[in-house]
Amino acid sequence: MLKRYEQLPKLAGVSFETVEGTTPLQAADVITTENYWHALSVLTGDGTARPHFDHFLKHVRTEGYILDMGSILQTLKDHGF
Repeated sequence: MLKRYEQLPKLAGVSFETVEGTTPLQAADVITTENYWHALSVLTGDGTARPHFDHFLKHVRTEGYILDMGSILQTLKDHGF
């Protein structure tokens, strides 16, 4: 039988680490970080995805955009914001 948890869980700790040095990231964190690095690569002219992200892009249905400020504002306007 499950025991009902009566108290709030205690915070074990907080830290700020580099992505490379922190392995227990959640999938969304990894994808976001890889996407950020890839966007920087595209914007600086190289455009090469890191190996794991390249595999992700080739094998998972994805879609992404890099928008400038005008495009962001137009998209917001198009959606009623």
